[in-house]
This record gives sequence, C-alpha cells and structure tokens, in this order.
Amino acid sequence: MGEKAVATLGDDVAGEDGVRVNKSGQSLGQKGNRTRLRILEATRLLIEAQKGLAPAAAAVAREAGISSPTFYLYFADVGEAILDVVAAISEAFESGMVSVNAFA
Repeated sequence: MGEKAVATLGDDVAGEDGVRVNKSGQSLGQKGNRTRLRILEATRLLIEAQKGLAPAAAAVAREAGISSPTFYLYFADVGEAILDVVAAISEAFESGMVSVNAFA
C-alpha cells in the first residue's frame, strides 16, 4: 500500500519551470526523485513501526540509507516529510488506489 501511495507525490516543491527542486534550489533528476521517495517510504515505515509517533530525522535518514544532511536537502524537518506522506496516502484514497480495507 505505502509504496504506491508515496509514489503518487509529485507537485509539492517546484521551481519556476515546474520542475521539482530540493531545498538548495537544484532540480531533481531521476536519482534525486528516487532518494526523495526513499525518504518518504522510510518516514511512513517508521511511523507505522512506532504506532503513529513521529520519527527523528536521523532515524529516517538511516532507514532510507542516506546521511542526515542529505535528508535536509529534501525536507526542512520530519514534519514536512510526514505531511508529504499524509498527502500521498490521501491522494491514493481519492484516486481509488487504496481502500479503507487495506488498513484492516
């Protein structure tokens, strides 16, 4: 469920030309987009494992296989990553990709 939901994100941080950028203003290519999705999936997995508690940025970075500074290239803080995960799940529900039964 989560991977499909997280993979639906795409329009949250864009530069003037509509291309997604990181916190330094650099356009994200395929590698950057994959890293960002790994961060979001790691965030989702840790929230799930911790029964809804927000994980630390260092824990998310470790789970995603990146350094803490790399985490901050993509998100200002864990709260921002959590909001993106929630938005992806919400979008998945709205599009019919995920049903409430997926959480039963």
